[in-house]
Amino acid sequence: MEIFFSENIGHYHVDQAVESLLKVPKRDIGPVLSLVRLIAYSVSDLLAFSFIENVPRALEFLDTNQLRDWVTGALAVYEEQGLHPAEDYLARPEETSLQFCRANQFVSLDEVASRLTLLVTGITGKIMPIKKGDRLFTDTEKIYLRDHLSLFPSRQDNELLLKIMILHKCAQTRYASFNLPLLPSDTLKTPKSNALTVDHENTGIFVFLKNLHKDIEVASRLYVLVDTVRIEAALKRDFPGIFRDLNRLKQTLILGMQKSFENNSSPVLKLASWILQGYHPIDQLDIPPEMRRMLSELIQPWATASQSAVVAKFLAGSNELETALDEAEKILPYIGTASPTLINKALLKRRKECEKKFLEIMAAIIATGEANRGKKDKNACIAPLGPSLLDKDKATALITGFGTSENERTDINEILECILLSCQDESLAEELRNLISEIKSDLGHVPSSYVSSGFGLSTNAWADVNLDLEEEGEGSHSFFAYDEWDFRRQAYRKRWCTLREIQLTETTGDFVDQTLKRYRGQISILKRQFEMLRPQHCFLKRQSEGEEIDLDAVVEAYSDIHARCSPSEHLFIRQERKERDIAVTFLVDMSASTEGWINRSIKEALILLCESLNVLEDQYAIYGFSGMRRTGCHFFRIKDFDEAYGHSVKAKISGITPRDYTRMGPAIRHVTKLFKEVEARLKILVTLSDGKPEDYDEYKGPYAIEDTRKALLEAREQGIKPFCITIDKEAKQYLPHMYGEVNYVLVKDVSHLHRRIAEIYRLLTT
Repeated sequence: MEIFFSENIGHYHVDQAVESLLKVPKRDIGPVLSLVRLIAYSVSDLLAFSFIENVPRALEFLDTNQLRDWVTGALAVYEEQGLHPAEDYLARPEETSLQFCRANQFVSLDEVASRLTLLVTGITGKIMPIKKGDRLFTDTEKIYLRDHLSLFPSRQDNELLLKIMILHKCAQTRYASFNLPLLPSDTLKTPKSNALTVDHENTGIFVFLKNLHKDIEVASRLYVLVDTVRIEAALKRDFPGIFRDLNRLKQTLILGMQKSFENNSSPVLKLASWILQGYHPIDQLDIPPEMRRMLSELIQPWATASQSAVVAKFLAGSNELETALDEAEKILPYIGTASPTLINKALLKRRKECEKKFLEIMAAIIATGEANRGKKDKNACIAPLGPSLLDKDKATALITGFGTSENERTDINEILECILLSCQDESLAEELRNLISEIKSDLGHVPSSYVSSGFGLSTNAWADVNLDLEEEGEGSHSFFAYDEWDFRRQAYRKRWCTLREIQLTETTGDFVDQTLKRYRGQISILKRQFEMLRPQHCFLKRQSEGEEIDLDAVVEAYSDIHARCSPSEHLFIRQERKERDIAVTFLVDMSASTEGWINRSIKEALILLCESLNVLEDQYAIYGFSGMRRTGCHFFRIKDFDEAYGHSVKAKISGITPRDYTRMGPAIRHVTKLFKEVEARLKILVTLSDGKPEDYDEYKGPYAIEDTRKALLEAREQGIKPFCITIDKEAKQYLPHMYGEVNYVLVKDVSHLHRRIAEIYRLLTT
């Protein structure tokens, strides 16, 4: 054997190689040695040794012709990824040889996944991409599994197995397998000591699995096995067709079993056998009475992930748990495992989204309720929905984020119920109910900080606020009500949108300084160009009055007198200054889609424009807009007409960040209202946007486009000239209808926006 290897392989390894080759059937030894020579001479002797070590097992699945294809696959891995991945490939012949040994039975993920897309969406209620991975699991957002399968001799059975694997993960998502509430008793041991500390940075499922077993992977496998009982009982009730397919797969698995686990002493294996055999009467199951009682509860319609956690905790102390789980996964290959880290990450992201939506909807309901009451009571304030439900101490505790006792949680529930009852928009109330339910399933209760933040968002921390909203937005403080155009009815929805003015927070940092430094040369050029637009003095000759005598006119008049003609009286020169009587509003789209380079380019463009406009006396203002739903429209004041361009404005431009959606109609109507207070011959509204108008609710498509168009027509009626600067490549499909054929411009490269915006301004104002 030494002739095949270099001196890097010692005698001990050669002896091992000989021992492995002795296990190879004599008829196959020649082809095997030929492949050893090929690998050792042309690639790597270390890889050749790995091949010899694993070839006896590979020959259990492959003939010698297929073996060569398998080696070719290993060499491809070596060339693409290196030695260690290639060795790993050879070390797993049971998996890596499948595509060569059973070509007719081989099923790829791509074949099955595309056919199951609609079914996955139907079960989970959302789009869940199916991705290739090294094991079967879901993080609640995506499903991961291996890209090929060939467990059964029949292709039909393999397709069924792959289908059930995917649907099992869908069921985990639908039936909230990983939604364990994070209770005050949920604790984690810190790495530095055995002290227990409450963990608020993780989800309930992550904390539970961490505490369940010293190896979180083992804990995950155990929990998935136990929870399978609950979700399959739910599938039987809700999807009997899928449950029939599941039972058909189980019968195929039973026929292929090489041994029975019924007499095994491990309760984990007994549980797996019970699942496989279709849940025969539980009183026939040879397990402790306590476990039998818990399993009986687990198959009830009201069972939740918490019941699964109780059973998993009961089984966590079983002897030889890892070995039992290995065997259980062999007889139930469709259940997979879980990835606590990825699940934790996905659920924490969802937690933040829920909090944000909760605050927005709660604030919208309160603001709408107060808007409706404002007409009736000019002294109305938010108090009846807020602190009046609590005494002073409790209100203080709630608004500062404390107040976690059971009594105070009861107060919070009462406040939420009061808010729901006051909501006249049933769809909004239903969404808030669903969010409350989801938050409680995650955290065990709605945190007081959520409620206090919701009140603060709508009422400036429960201060007495007069929300006396007049028609067409006339009102005090920062709330305004606007109509919205419904093109389907050809009529306005009266006082449909609630818009809140917000003073944009100033942001500290070096963004402005860096921008000024980066574009120093271009700013100088722009300033010179804008100086040419400054008002110039001109002298008008032959005027009836003026500051100077027009000598040419006097000479001509003298000649007329001598010629006995009537002389002209226009003998003076009058100095006149042409004024630029212009007011421009820049309305900036601050929707979430502007994140990244788009947002940065918009801010850079505004900085350059403001620096250039300093040499002119044009009136200009900068506002931003975003929001979510008709009652959550936000209008950000960045620079008002009477505000000088200085440190504060620069800091607010730096603070422009992506927010929510793009409901343009209310923002345009509000700008129209603000323009009424400005005296100017020429009024221009320039909108900077990256896409078409759209909001979270029905405000999208033709409805949103027609309302925005109507708002722009209303602005034109007030003498305002609308113009749009966009980077949306599909803008030609809708902007001509909204703004007109010549009242918009498409900037194809967002990085050029800072150049184009100043050029566009010059064209619009000259």
